[in-house]
Amino acid sequence: MVQISGHSSVTPEHWRTGRSATRKGPLPLMSKDFAVTACHWKTFTTCPTRTHKRRASHSKLDLAAFRFMPVTGFCSASFYPPLFNHRTDIYGGTVIRRFRIIGEVIDAVRQAVGPAFPIGIKINSTDKLKGGLTTDDALQIVQLLDETSVDLIDISGGTYFPGAASSSEGTSSSDPYFIDFARQAKKITSIPIMLTGGFKTRDQATKVLADGSADAISLARAMVLNTSLANAWLSDAGGDPEFPTFDAPPRGGATAWYSMRLTALGEGREKQFVLSPADSLEAYDTRDAQRCETWRNRFS
Repeated sequence: MVQISGHSSVTPEHWRTGRSATRKGPLPLMSKDFAVTACHWKTFTTCPTRTHKRRASHSKLDLAAFRFMPVTGFCSASFYPPLFNHRTDIYGGTVIRRFRIIGEVIDAVRQAVGPAFPIGIKINSTDKLKGGLTTDDALQIVQLLDETSVDLIDISGGTYFPGAASSSEGTSSSDPYFIDFARQAKKITSIPIMLTGGFKTRDQATKVLADGSADAISLARAMVLNTSLANAWLSDAGGDPEFPTFDAPPRGGATAWYSMRLTALGEGREKQFVLSPADSLEAYDTRDAQRCETWRNRFS
């Protein structure tokens, strides 16, 4: 929903003006290499119906919220860690400079959707990479987000980049993965905090909400196992999903299994899903290679 092209200019104050910012019109980035321009609501009307079941109507979005995902190795997340961001212009160097493009995208989206439309952002507390995003850097990013117009910060971690440790490594087996970071983040921002990662039981979820470690929780793998889990946890009966146990899966096999099961859910064939972690990894790699070829053909 954000167009990257061209050249223009904007001052740092544009993304540090807080939730009351009222600038009108497109907001491009200042860079010789690219610009980010805010989309208009009409952009959403061209999206396929199967992607956006509820289409934009005459003058407003008929969508629930906008969620920005500079996290877990996606392109925009590569601006955060100095391991990947080697830029020498205004988008590289200090944490403030590395965050700049994120702040400007947020501002661009806000200009497009208006002051009342919810905007959330998912960020890494760590990428689990040597030389990558540190806890101190991530907390500074939370402070910078507190100066933007976002309405929700979703805390996660890890990356799909080769060599990174799993999100669960170095965490308690009984606690959500990034709960300590969420607690620190709560102290430095007034924006509601959502926590993602490692939620397997209803007791975990209710405890986190009850003690104020987070304002909301987000479910990933647990929802892949039971798409009605949120409703189940809201009922008196509760009910926790049964997580599969894999016998010596190949590296990346478990993640691939959940990814391919999610694909099966999206295609309405979850009852026929019988892949092993090894088979899932092969299917995932094959699909990834096909996607890479499609992108090369499209943008070469």
